[in-house]
Amino acid sequence: MTLNLVNISDFHALIDEELAEADPVLAPWQPNARRFLRRHLLDCSHAIRVHPSGSDPEWMHERVAEGKLLHRLEKRHLRQTRLNVGQMVDHLAEVAAVADDPDHPLGRQAASLLRSLPHAGRPKVGRVAPVVALVRAFPERARNALLRTNRHKPICIPETIKAGGLTGTRCTTIREVLSLGSEARNCLASPMKRHLGIQTGEEEIWALRSANDLVAVLAIKNDPRRLVELKGPDNVASVSGHGADLADWCRAAGVLVSRRCEIRLTDILPAQIALPEEFEDEESPGMDNWFDLD
Repeated sequence: MTLNLVNISDFHALIDEELAEADPVLAPWQPNARRFLRRHLLDCSHAIRVHPSGSDPEWMHERVAEGKLLHRLEKRHLRQTRLNVGQMVDHLAEVAAVADDPDHPLGRQAASLLRSLPHAGRPKVGRVAPVVALVRAFPERARNALLRTNRHKPICIPETIKAGGLTGTRCTTIREVLSLGSEARNCLASPMKRHLGIQTGEEEIWALRSANDLVAVLAIKNDPRRLVELKGPDNVASVSGHGADLADWCRAAGVLVSRRCEIRLTDILPAQIALPEEFEDEESPGMDNWFDLD
C-alpha cells in the first residue's frame, strides 16, 4: 500500500538514525535493511489524515486534486514508530549475526532471509507482511536450533561439592540443564535466550540435593564467583528447611551470595523454634518474611 505521507523525510531520517546505531554485524546488509524498513515499518494506524493549506507545497494540492489522501506522522506517532523501527533493527542484527557465523545451523537461512528483504511486497491494509513475521521469529528459531545442535556438547567439566548435608552437582551440557528444568518444573526446561549464556560458560547451573530429593536449582556466575539465583522445585522461594545447610554449602563451594537470593526465615531457623503467628502470615502488609543470606 502506498501512503502519501507529507513528512516522509522524517520517517526516513529516524530509520537512518536507528541503522547508524545498529550492531556493526548488520553493516553489510544495511541497504537491504533500509529498503525493508521503509516499506514495512510504516504503521498506517499511526498516520492522521491532513488537508493542504495555502502555504503547503504544490504537490500536496496536486495529489488531493487527483483524489488521493494525504497523511502525516505527528510527534507522538514518530516516537512510537522509532520504537518499532529500533526493535526491528535489533532483530535484523541478530539475524545478521547468525548469517555471519559459519558454524551456525541456520546460517544459510539467515543470509537468504536478509537477501530477500528488498523484494518482499507490501501487505494489504491492516495485515502484517510474512517477511516481518519471519524476521521477528527468526532469533528465537536460531537460538533453539543452536541449542538443539549443541545440546550434548560439554560446556564445563563435571564437579560435585558436598557440604552441610547437601550435594551440589554442576550441569555439564545443555541437555542436562533441560533435564534439570523438567525435574524442577521451571523455565530451564524450555530453550530460551538465557541458555546461550549457559552454553558459553557465562553462567553455571547446579542441582542441590539432600539424599535423593531435589532441594534447589542454583545459577552461579564467575568473577567473582557468586550465586545469582536460587529456586526450589516449581520456582518456589524455599529450600525446604535447608537454609543453614545451604549457607554451609556456599562457604564450602567458595560462592558469594547475591542479595537478590532470598529464602524464607523458616528455612534458616531450627525446626523446633516456633515463629510468632504474624510471621507466618504472608498476607500481612509490612511483615518481613525473608532472610537475606548475604
